[in-house]
Amino acid sequence: MYLPIESSETSNHQDWPTPIILNRRVGRASYDVPTRRSPLRPVLLTRLAWLIIPQAWSWTVFNMTFNSWRLYVALCTLPSLMAGILISFYDESPKFLLSRGHSEEALHVLRKIYAVNTGRHPDTYPVKAITFEKSQVSQKPTPPPTNTTLAKQIVDLIVSGCKQATPLFKAPHLTSAALVFSIQFGSLLSMNTIRLWMPQLFFIMEDFSKLQAASVDDHSLNSYSICEMLAYTDNIAAVAAANRSLSALSRADTCTVKRHPRRPIVRTPDEHNYFAFQA
Repeated sequence: MYLPIESSETSNHQDWPTPIILNRRVGRASYDVPTRRSPLRPVLLTRLAWLIIPQAWSWTVFNMTFNSWRLYVALCTLPSLMAGILISFYDESPKFLLSRGHSEEALHVLRKIYAVNTGRHPDTYPVKAITFEKSQVSQKPTPPPTNTTLAKQIVDLIVSGCKQATPLFKAPHLTSAALVFSIQFGSLLSMNTIRLWMPQLFFIMEDFSKLQAASVDDHSLNSYSICEMLAYTDNIAAVAAANRSLSALSRADTCTVKRHPRRPIVRTPDEHNYFAFQA
C-alpha cells in the first residue's frame, strides 16, 4: 500500500481520483473504473443485425463467400479492435510505476487521472508526493541480473505470476474468486455459443417459415419451438436428399453408351455431363 503525503487538501476527498488497479499485463496496466455494459448495447446490436443480416450481399474473397452475417460479425469486432489500439496510447498504471520505484511518474499519471475526472488543472491535485510504507520498503524489486538466459527469465516470470495469484486461492479471497471465475466462465460460454449459432438459428427460422407458408398447416411461427423447427427442417432435408439419390439412380439406369475410338464413355441424358473411364 502506498501513502500520499504532503497533501494540501485533506477534507475534500470526493474530488480525488479512485484508480482501481486490477492487474498488470506485459507492463501495460490500467487505472480502471468499475465497468458495466450499457443498456443501449443490446438495442443497438439488434438494430444493426436487422439492418445488415437480411441483405443479399455476397462477395467471394480467397474462395470464401463473404455475406451479410459475416459483415455483421466483423462490425461487432470493431469496438474491441479500437480498444486494443487505443490502449497502446495509455500511460503506465501508477501501481506498475510504483512497483518499479518511479514515484514521480506515478504521481504524474495520478494528476492526469484527476484532471480527466474533475476537469480541473493537474497542478490542483491535492497529493503532492507519494512514499512507500515502511513494511514495503524492503519489497521494492531489484533489477534482474543481465547474465540470465531467456529460459531462466521465463521461468522466473511464471513463478512470480504464480506467487502473485496465490492469495486468490486462499481465505478470505477464495469464495469471491470462485464466484467471479464461475460468472466469467458462464458468460463467455453462453456468449460464444449464441454468437456462433445465431446465424444458423436465423436460417432455420427463415427456412421453417417458408416451408410452413407453402404447407396447408395454418399454425403460426410463434407456436413452435426452436427444437421443433430444427427437427422439421432436418426431416425435410433428409427427404430431399433421399429423393435426389433416387433421382440419380433412375438417371443412371437410363444411361446410353457411346463408343470412343480409344476408350468407352458413359453418357448421361444431360448433354453437358460426361463420365469417362480409362480403357
